[in-house]
Amino acid sequence: MPKTLYVGGLDAQVTEASLLALFSTFGDISDIQLPKETDHATKHRGYAFITFTEEDDADDAIDNMNLNEVHGNVITVNVAKAQKILPNDTRRPIWETDAWLQEHNTAASEDH
Repeated sequence: MPKTLYVGGLDAQVTEASLLALFSTFGDISDIQLPKETDHATKHRGYAFITFTEEDDADDAIDNMNLNEVHGNVITVNVAKAQKILPNDTRRPIWETDAWLQEHNTAASEDH
């Protein structure tokens, strides 16, 4: 069963190819994601997600690579956790909530 790892603390020099070279010694890798900065096409955010085809291989990578130095930075390697999706999207601006709209829409219509 595949297992995805979070790798944090990556130096700007790290590439998908260098991660593949570092981590493929532990087993077959099916995917590497190195998220880019939103305002920069080539600069990554300093972390990656690496998916191993086998759980045991991923566990070996954690055991051997966590707190190791890569390009001068100490990296953290652990199991990636799925992002929690909240029942109510709390990232919504307050002015889009029903309660705010009811309260302020009434006040706005009274002004006109």
